[in-house]
Amino acid sequence: MKSVADIMEKVQELTEKGILKWEQDPMGFGAFYVDIGNNRLSVRQWTDQNDGSCGITVQLNSGTDHDSMLDNIVINEYSGKYDYFQAFFNSARRSALDVESTISDIEKQLSELSRNR
Repeated sequence: MKSVADIMEKVQELTEKGILKWEQDPMGFGAFYVDIGNNRLSVRQWTDQNDGSCGITVQLNSGTDHDSMLDNIVINEYSGKYDYFQAFFNSARRSALDVESTISDIEKQLSELSRNR
């Protein structure tokens, strides 16, 4: 049976190549989504208020309003797969927040400051 885990590697690859562009979810800090056709893939990092443990949830929704949850995976920091899911989350976050452009802009500004001294 196929699950959202089956597409994560390809999604991460296309994200890192800049082909898929993630957005920050307005409903919560630490949550990002990408629309692929009528489907929405989202990833969220969370902290359990009871014990302070961290985790990541990846969810696949469908429908015009993305209101039908098709599949989800919840991984906590104690899972052997946590590093993989953390890398997936980081790719989505970096895409949504356009980290590459921000760093490039800072590098340019630093170069200009260096030339002006």
